[in-house]
Amino acid sequence: MKPHHLEVLKHIALQGGIHDFAPLSTKELGALLGISQQTASNRILALTKLGFLVKETAGRTQKLRLTKTGMNTIRKEYADYQRIFDLKSVLKIQGTVTSGLWERDSITCNKKDTTLSS
Repeated sequence: MKPHHLEVLKHIALQGGIHDFAPLSTKELGALLGISQQTASNRILALTKLGFLVKETAGRTQKLRLTKTGMNTIRKEYADYQRIFDLKSVLKIQGTVTSGLWERDSITCNKKDTTLSS
């Protein structure tokens, strides 16, 4: 997926196109993204062909909604950003072990690497 396609999905989702159809013209989408109406139209067409968007038209009104594939794409991007900005990526536990097989003064456990080290 191209980054500009992801940007289109994000803006449609922000306009309510997650669970329902969002009325959003190509002119409005272009203004939101800082691109021409024609470019916005081409990106909507591409995302529809790729299965990320569903488009309904009634006369001159256009409504857009993300498909399950489109939503999963947005969710993956959200999860990636959570991992980037998650301040709890390392969990450090210190203490004294009073009994057990591995008596040590302190134990550090990293969430990404489950091995224990002193």
